[in-house]
Amino acid sequence: MSRRSSRGPFTGKSKGTGIAAAGIAFGLLFGASMAADAQSGDDPPSPVAAPVPTPAAGPNDTTVIDPGEPATAPGADSLQEGLVKPAPEVGDLATPVAKGKDRTKNGAVAAFSSYSAWLIGSPAAASDAAAALDAVASDLLNPAVAQTLLDIDRSGDNHFAVEVGAYRVIAHSGDDAAPDQVMVEIAAPLTIAGATRWAVVGGVVQWTEAGWDLVSIAPREVPQPAGKSSVDDLSDAERAATLEGLGWQSFDSAS
Repeated sequence: MSRRSSRGPFTGKSKGTGIAAAGIAFGLLFGASMAADAQSGDDPPSPVAAPVPTPAAGPNDTTVIDPGEPATAPGADSLQEGLVKPAPEVGDLATPVAKGKDRTKNGAVAAFSSYSAWLIGSPAAASDAAAALDAVASDLLNPAVAQTLLDIDRSGDNHFAVEVGAYRVIAHSGDDAAPDQVMVEIAAPLTIAGATRWAVVGGVVQWTEAGWDLVSIAPREVPQPAGKSSVDDLSDAERAATLEGLGWQSFDSAS
């Protein structure tokens, strides 16, 4: 299944089909349901977990589950600031996002955060979602996952505010210093069609000669911190619920 029938403005080739686990559709979680919640004022739906895809290992490869830092659940004083600097400006680009070229786990996080923000909120993706996806996606991206990205409701403001969120590396395959694939999660406010909810967007990026390629991406619902727009504003209880699990760090806030 091809994502486009002709060449787009960002890349000369179409991606083919592949095998990667599909997550819950963006449109299902953050389309009509978000708009309905915003209009009705009803309580948000109960959290629905979406499986985060596992990096595909080669015949001589192993997948390493990262122990994560910090080693305790994050609280108001324990959420460490990581070394990854987000690039929130990519969400405003009407041109292709730059491919990540840093072959480290931090470089993989930076690439995934940029691709996520660009695919969800950029004018480039709004103008031609298929071409935008072709610009960053691997041949292994599942067609069903690709279609959920193509079907995002772009009738209003879309934005993934990675700069005020947190991230973690769940696992990687290959060498620790130069990984082949890296599994990432980012927790941040996600706005679709003008309605904002906190969400965790997870997925996998794979190293190629051209840089990091997007192999999979899927959102999952999390408990909603009331009226909080930054991870720094969350209470201990809200962080424990929203940033469930180990290894979470805030993005580098240095200018």
